[in-house]
Amino acid sequence: VIAWATYIATKAYVIHSKEIDVALDPQIAPAVYASWAQRWLPLHRQLLVTLPIALIAPANNVDSLLYHMSRVMHWSQNGSLRHYATGYHNQLFMPPGAELAILNLRVLMGNDRPANLVQWFALLGTLLGVSAIAGLLGAGFAGQILAAVFAVTIPMGVLQATSTQNDYVAGFWALC
Repeated sequence: VIAWATYIATKAYVIHSKEIDVALDPQIAPAVYASWAQRWLPLHRQLLVTLPIALIAPANNVDSLLYHMSRVMHWSQNGSLRHYATGYHNQLFMPPGAELAILNLRVLMGNDRPANLVQWFALLGTLLGVSAIAGLLGAGFAGQILAAVFAVTIPMGVLQATSTQNDYVAGFWALC
């Protein structure tokens, strides 16, 4: 964590100290815009890698199978959100926010293939929120990109963006 914080602080200082006002010199504009595109590249790469995984891979981690998807399938099969017999009581008492979104997709699409997309789209919303918060804290455009790149490359977040776990969904609603 300290290494990441040091890296981010150093990059933010370098980017902030070298900011160029493109409006003042139109000849520099193409080089600056190319620089911005290069800064966005890790963000786009991460999103383009995780989207096909979210679309293709079924839910396959323990938490998704024991809790999230079991709950969705019970509700879908029973045609109701009422309590049902289960040995795993978290299915009955934990808040149902992300699972309701998954249930809607399950009922509309007829299968559970798009279940991971709820978390993936929450990742997108979270990245926008992180970037907006960085802007409110005084970061320039480059700082906002850097904040979003940092948020999208957190290893646990990469894994959860392609699953039915609801951490990104909770994070998205906390940012809103």
